[in-house]
Amino acid sequence: MSLSASPLSPALSTPVAVTGRLAAGVSTLVAAVREHLRIRRAIRDLNEVGPALLKDMGIQRGEIERVARYGRRGS
Repeated sequence: MSLSASPLSPALSTPVAVTGRLAAGVSTLVAAVREHLRIRRAIRDLNEVGPALLKDMGIQRGEIERVARYGRRGS
């Protein structure tokens, strides 16, 4: 049994294709980092809000992380 590497199809190994896949991967990574930062900022901001305002918004302090990540239920 020989272990020969199967080459990529020529269409997938061209510099343009490789660059395109790399750009798509970087774009996905940047989007994920932006979303993570948005969630962290929302958590920080909601943690700074007083209990009365949280109650007005219909959020309990223990729900802040879930609300920041997924939104309020029923909305």
